[in-house]
Parts: sequence; C-alpha cells; structure tokens
Amino acid sequence: MHYLSAEFDTLERMCLINSMKKSVWEKVEQNMVRHVPTGSLYLRAKVGGKSIRRALGVDSVRPAKIVRDRMLAELRAAAGSFNAETVTVGDALAFTKRWYENRPPSEQKKSSLIYRRQILKVLAQTLPQTSPRQWTHQTVEEWWQSPIIKRYSATRRNGMLDTVRKMFDLIIEKGVRANDPSARIKRVRVITKPPSVPGRGDLERVLVDIAAQNSDYAVESSHMVAFLAYSGCRIGEARHVQWEDITDETITITGGEAGTKNREIRHVPIIQPMRELLEQMRYDGAAGNVFTIHSPRFAITNACRRCGVKPFTPHTLRHLFVTVCLESGVDIPTVSRWAGHKDGGALIMKVYGHLRDEHSQQQAKRVRF
Repeated sequence: MHYLSAEFDTLERMCLINSMKKSVWEKVEQNMVRHVPTGSLYLRAKVGGKSIRRALGVDSVRPAKIVRDRMLAELRAAAGSFNAETVTVGDALAFTKRWYENRPPSEQKKSSLIYRRQILKVLAQTLPQTSPRQWTHQTVEEWWQSPIIKRYSATRRNGMLDTVRKMFDLIIEKGVRANDPSARIKRVRVITKPPSVPGRGDLERVLVDIAAQNSDYAVESSHMVAFLAYSGCRIGEARHVQWEDITDETITITGGEAGTKNREIRHVPIIQPMRELLEQMRYDGAAGNVFTIHSPRFAITNACRRCGVKPFTPHTLRHLFVTVCLESGVDIPTVSRWAGHKDGGALIMKVYGHLRDEHSQQQAKRVRF
C-alpha cells in the first residue's frame, strides 16, 4: 500500500505539472502564443532546427502579427533558414537586409547602408504581401505604378527598384523561383536640374554674418563655409582634413576612416582665397583636425535668413566651386579630378555643364561670325 500511495502521489504531481504547463502558455495562432499569467504575446517557432520563443512586446494580437512576421523573418535570415515553399515577403526582405549589412566596409559606406535600410523599410510597407513565389511581371508593374510609389522622387523610386531586383537575385539563388519578375520594369528617368548656387557677393555677406555672431563656434563655422567653397570638397571630407594633409600647394582629401565617396584619395590645389583663409586659421603647433565642428548647416541657414539671401546648404558650396572653376576656364577633366569624380568629366557635363546667366551673356558677346 505504501508503494502504491507513493506511485499515486508521483503520478498526481506529474499531472498537476502538465496541467500547469498547459495553462501557462496558450496558442493564439500560428507561431504565436500568449503567456496566460501576464497576458503577454510571444513568438514561438522553430528556426534552423531550434525552438525559439521571443517576447513580441505588445499585448494586442493585430500589431503582434506584424512584429511576429518581422521578427521571424529576421531570425530566419540570420540563421540562413529559408524555406523556398513558404517564403514570405518579410523573409525575402530580411534576407536582403542581411546581405547589405554583411557587405564589407570596403564595398559599402555607412551612409549607403543607412539608405538601403530606409528603402527596405518602405518596401516592407508597400510591396504586395503575397509570396514572392507567386509574383508576375504584372504584380510588380502594378506596385511600381501605384500612387503610393509614384509620390516618391525618381531617384528614390529607382533605388527601390534596384533593391527589389537584388531581393530577387538572392531568392533565385535560394531556389525560391527561377526568374526575376521585375527585370522588365523600366526605371524612372531622372531629370537633372542645374544646381542653384549663390553669387560671390551673397557668399561674402553670409561669411561675414556668421563670423559676427555671438557664439563660441561662429568664426570656425565661417571658416568651414569658406573652406568648402574654396576646395569643392564634401562636408564629410572637410571634417576629416588634418593640418598634416595641407602643404604649400595642395590639400589631400582622404575622407578619414570611411574614405571618400569613390574611395580614392585626391589632391586639391590651394587657390589664392584658400591660401589667405589658411593663413588666418593656422596657429602655432597646428596639428590634427582642421575643424572641430560637425557642420555649418544651421549657421548658413540662419545667416541666409538674416541677410535675405536665397537659402543654400554646405553641399551647394561644392556646386559653387565647380561652377566658378568652369567659368574661370579650367578644363572639365581637371575640375572633375579636383571634385573627386571618376568618370573623366561626364557628370560635370551633365550636372554642372550650365553657366550662370551673367557669365553666359558675357561669353555670348565673344561669338563672331
């Protein structure tokens, strides 16, 4: 009797434990369970041969579905678990995101990765939610021509299309499908508008106004604006210029650890206004970064407002440098090299090939028949 009683107690405890286990977790729907004592929702799935349970962070089923799908897609992408039969849009986008994130820094700048993440976020919200296995050319074309996509700029839309094509390249490699339904989609034509640049008088007024402000960084901001205008370098490149990069004749543009946009070091000649600027800025024992501020963007915006000058940005000063060089008679290949373009001048001709009205009129007077 003693042994029977012990066995009965053990069996009763096991039944109680099993009963408690059943009551703790309640299945809500596929890959989603609820923790009964707290009411919290969890992802529960098998990924890469392992059972996974993750808190979804929301207690309402509808938003939890969105979090679940995104989380499951990211876990599958991270584990390399890709079921060709049941792949979802979320799976494909998560796998594409992982591909971009795993590219080495030598092949992709941080800003490019941020851009792709933004694109992928838009795609997750706008792409058809049916399986990519089922998509046809018509499916992609309808998405491409939808009002929600057409509201984006031509450049951003083309970036979306490039990312979708990369997604299909990757899932084709995974055996999800045999072809790319986006292959015949036509890119949007990007209409290049001549950049609007400030006049030299406007630039001088802005420089004086910035330097006159009651701020610890006013003079340095004014110097950085002038440096950008006289060198044509990008704001990220200017931030990384060291005093050691400056000789009597040239400034070496390295872009710091991130490198320049085309990942090549270049040498920009020191023109006379730059020489005068550097003489003002240089101090005994000058070393390290030439600038300590991140950007003079807000200083420019405020100065333009105070001076009644049409607003411009730090990057506009790059356009100004190129425009002034062209108007001064510097040949296009040389300007292209100074600006850090690798195309020998094609972009200069396309984007900067305009001349300001007053210069164009002056040149027209030189034409003789």
